[in-house]
Amino acid sequence: KPTVVVNAVGATLGEPAELVRANVIAVEALLASVRDHAGHARFVQLGSAAEYGGAPHGTSLAEDAEPRPLGPYGITKLAGAELVLRAQRAGADAVVLRIFDVIGPGAPHTTLTGRVIRDLRSRQLIEVGSLDVWRDFVDVRDVAEAVLAVALADGSVPPVLNVGTGRATLARDV
Repeated sequence: KPTVVVNAVGATLGEPAELVRANVIAVEALLASVRDHAGHARFVQLGSAAEYGGAPHGTSLAEDAEPRPLGPYGITKLAGAELVLRAQRAGADAVVLRIFDVIGPGAPHTTLTGRVIRDLRSRQLIEVGSLDVWRDFVDVRDVAEAVLAVALADGSVPPVLNVGTGRATLARDV
């Protein structure tokens, strides 16, 4: 039987119904399976900074910040996180890692850096939206280390942990 289950499944784009299936219904099904077949396992949910909905420039978000998601992705990720937190309150060994803007090798084209890298490799023109946004960019390798640290930690862990640098960078600079 597993001792840790890491849920890295989800969708960032799509119709609201698709996002609900991937980010909420799938989480509920996985939590039920863990409860029924591996109740002792730690459940690690990879959440998103989109659950917070953003912060004023010059501030960082602590784990106790009030979630205020702005769109369907953030709303469905928060709903999935709330299922995990409900399980944790009911006695499950469960934690939500709210991951900030991931960059690094293998970045999908749905991200700013992934799209720029794809465009650089395939054509002369790079198309991006506004670069006047501030984001907390965190390297994918640091995210992997955080997941492992939480997955293998002895004893209890806080119900929500943010995974980021704690400082925003202008997208144009990245």
